[in-house]
Amino acid sequence: MFFDGAANHRGCGAGVLFITPEGLCMPMSFRLGFDCTNNMVEYEACVLGLKTTISIGVKKLEVYGDSSIVIFKVQGRWKTKDEKLKPYQEYIEALVEHFTEINFDYFPRDSNRFADALATLASMMDFGPGETIQPFVVDQRDSPSHEESINVLTVDGRPWYAKIVDFIKEGRYPADATHGEKRFLRRYATQFVLHEDILYKRSYDGIQLVCVDEEQAQTVLDQVHQGICGPHMNAHMLAKKILRLGYYWNTMEVDCAEYVRKCHKCQIFANLIHVPPTEVSM
Repeated sequence: MFFDGAANHRGCGAGVLFITPEGLCMPMSFRLGFDCTNNMVEYEACVLGLKTTISIGVKKLEVYGDSSIVIFKVQGRWKTKDEKLKPYQEYIEALVEHFTEINFDYFPRDSNRFADALATLASMMDFGPGETIQPFVVDQRDSPSHEESINVLTVDGRPWYAKIVDFIKEGRYPADATHGEKRFLRRYATQFVLHEDILYKRSYDGIQLVCVDEEQAQTVLDQVHQGICGPHMNAHMLAKKILRLGYYWNTMEVDCAEYVRKCHKCQIFANLIHVPPTEVSM
């Protein structure tokens, strides 16, 4: 069991993380609706964790905390002199009697970040009496969000222009295509040229634009917008420059807008808007 407490200007909270011998993690957060000192919230977190383990019948427990006051006093290395903490100390000693084996160990704060995050989250939340917050999922993302705007270019593992290539080469329609979709595909395919298995888009100025897939489109966006000599232009200029360079995909304008909107450097160095969000009343 890992425990930690948090006290700030928004309130107080306690966080407890239980890890079973099988490796199953069970996090719990408690919002404390009364004033507490920093040491009191640490005791509250420890007590709440012990009471929870007792309620589910745990008899052997390893307790870890980053509060040297709580850990060392429970171990008997330090004496409790603060009158506010003596009731907590006595209560913990009574709870310890419910276990056949229990150990308290000091854990550095950097290694107790999960419980610390739970306690801080509980202290910052505002909700009424009797209300609870349902469990939530923390997902890990391994790539920037702006890359997702191009994911629509890949459908069932095939690039967006696969249907056009199939129609030009074999005159074949998708298996589930309706009559209207077939008619649209026939008209849309007239804007493309297939040469040596490379699909080109006809442009109004006569330039043949190479149709790119998802990975290639992401590379083009990165290099044109923020690559070597990349001027970090706006979305409209970015799309126009990509067309002038001879590249095309069907969601280019939307992807350029999303890419520029989520570019970190563009947000930092963008011009400040001094116009108030609402009209100023005189």
